[in-house]
Amino acid sequence: MIDDSTRTKRILLVDAGNTRMKWRIHGVDNSNGHCLNTRLVDGVPEVWSEWDAPDAVRVSRVTGTKGRSSGDDFDRWVRSKWAVVPTYASGQDEYPGVVNRYRNREQLGVDRWLAAIAAWAIEPITTVSVDCGTAVTIDLIQHTESQDGADCGIFHGGIILPGLDLLQSAVTSRVPHLEYRTCGFKGFFADNTADAVGMGIRDAIIAPLDRFIENSCKFTGDVPRLRVCGGDARWLQANREGDMILHDNLVLDGLQYLSEYDV
Repeated sequence: MIDDSTRTKRILLVDAGNTRMKWRIHGVDNSNGHCLNTRLVDGVPEVWSEWDAPDAVRVSRVTGTKGRSSGDDFDRWVRSKWAVVPTYASGQDEYPGVVNRYRNREQLGVDRWLAAIAAWAIEPITTVSVDCGTAVTIDLIQHTESQDGADCGIFHGGIILPGLDLLQSAVTSRVPHLEYRTCGFKGFFADNTADAVGMGIRDAIIAPLDRFIENSCKFTGDVPRLRVCGGDARWLQANREGDMILHDNLVLDGLQYLSEYDV
């Protein structure tokens, strides 16, 4: 008889975003995947129907734990097909060593909180975490020390911007005849309309980020580490001067750290 207690538990980590669903099976190599929300079947990626049931399902969902439509379909599918009750992270969850200073934690997007947890767990220093998705979220985690000298992170919150796709669609929906591009610019001033529009879109994201980093330096007295994830992370790296560390998915990383803490 096999001793089940020695088996590594398979925990499915899910990042249900505005545009696509991303997942990772904790403890299983090469288990990352993603699916556009428009291609979900009964609230889940079709490939999941071929899987054996995981031991647990941990979810980050930007629409909240009670969502509607595909969110309810997701919950129903996981319960009926796998006989597993999903657990949903929230901005109110505690994580050791990090103090949440958000005024109303019920309003804090769980994706922002999980990215902050991941950034701190990876390296406990003053950090700006950025998620470049449908929206761009930029948050500050400040390094301090507790009375006994232990590292302590303070999550201060930050700013939310429209993402690259939203900015592009805002232009094309109102002025559909304009041509533009969003990378490969040279110099500070555009000498043609396509570059002028593209540089404006670019700077609508990069300028607030640079200002946020500047204010973070003044506020904390530290130069923060910049950690970036999201679908447009590589676009940001290609278009912004300065160092940054790219991550595949800080939200799933944070969900994994939180899951390990909860066990």
